[in-house]
Amino acid sequence: EMGYIFYSKERFLFFPRKVLISFCVKPEYRTKENLSKFGDIIKKELGRHFTCYLYTRNTRAIRFLEKVGMKKLKSNNLITLLSI
Repeated sequence: EMGYIFYSKERFLFFPRKVLISFCVKPEYRTKENLSKFGDIIKKELGRHFTCYLYTRNTRAIRFLEKVGMKKLKSNNLITLLSI
């Protein structure tokens, strides 16, 4: 296993899209090729449309999600919302 993905399987009233809650790639698997594969796994598991809320200070995770196609919708000094 190269890491984990934790997400909501159901759409909720306040979340019209699935929500990526947490993810991690183990340090020994953090190569360019594996990160690309992991991004593909996330999109395969969650589908074409999902969102993710991250602490704005988590710039590494935000950059990773942007590289796999997510866009920042909103951001403030505490939380950043990304969506695809």
